[in-house]
Amino acid sequence: MRGWRGTPIAGPGAGHCGAGPARWRRPGLAAAVLAMPLTAFGITAAPASAAVHYRVAHIIRVGAGPVGVAVDPTLRTAYVTNSRAGSVSVIDEATNTVTHTIRVGAGPVAVTVDPTIHTAYVISEGDGGSVSVIDETTGTLKSAAAPDHGLGIEPAGLAVDLPTHLVYVTFPSIGEVAAFAFDPSGYVANFVKLGGAPTGVAVDHTGGVFVTNGALGRVWVLAAGTVKSISALRVPGALGVAVDTATHVAYVTSPSAGTVSMIQQYQD
Repeated sequence: MRGWRGTPIAGPGAGHCGAGPARWRRPGLAAAVLAMPLTAFGITAAPASAAVHYRVAHIIRVGAGPVGVAVDPTLRTAYVTNSRAGSVSVIDEATNTVTHTIRVGAGPVAVTVDPTIHTAYVISEGDGGSVSVIDETTGTLKSAAAPDHGLGIEPAGLAVDLPTHLVYVTFPSIGEVAAFAFDPSGYVANFVKLGGAPTGVAVDHTGGVFVTNGALGRVWVLAAGTVKSISALRVPGALGVAVDTATHVAYVTSPSAGTVSMIQQYQD
């Protein structure tokens, strides 16, 4: 494990349910039950007015090459990375308009939000890679990790641990994942070598940090709030990952196999 320390750089403008199948042992009973009206079970059809439908309500013009998007539900604000413009568009959900645009590093690809401290984090691939920090309350770039000279490595995955406010970033080209801690004086980044090409990352805020590594067919689980590996699970072709924080279950996609693997906690 290695650590980096940096200084803040002022900004230029300063993101279940289901049921099992019923098994009818007696076909005659099944037919009889199916023939009975729903009202016999105390079930009434929902009125037509209760039906839910979806439509494209608005199309909002942002910057060139929009890629990543994240929402802070507490502020009703959305953030969109514009990969070809080196910027982030800020959308007011109440008016569905872009209120302003924030310059970040070249080639921003992903954004995530920590709603507990109203902070957005953006990773950019261009110019050697960077991590930018946006103060949501002021709408300005608060600080950044190497936006000018670059980190020297391109980031890929991004996630934030809400209890510790650590920002996890994967770096496939060097086979490492880092945990960034930002504060007014700068930042500290602790790196851990996993090998292969770690890509996806997701955080269970009361459990672990899940990192996919398709090159090695593994999913690493790091202890939350650290970069300490506590488990390495075999999942061939692992790429995307998301966590249900209520059940502590991680879902991992494997495009080559056409599968999704579920990772659960257990105790001996």
